[in-house]
Amino acid sequence: MYTQIQQLKALKYSQRSAAEVLGIHRDTVRRYWNMSIEDYEAEVAKIRKISMLDEFKTVILRP
Repeated sequence: MYTQIQQLKALKYSQRSAAEVLGIHRDTVRRYWNMSIEDYEAEVAKIRKISMLDEFKTVILRP
């Protein structure tokens, strides 16, 4: 999504037009519009959800 938004930005699309082309909400486009790649990678790292089973991973994987 981030890459597609950045490509449309480079092609001089407006945020509203980019949202329509991608079929997503304008607020989503607005969030990624001025975000750097470093900021995007940090955002993706935050989103990673921790499974409730992670606590028991060693027990589950024990032979």
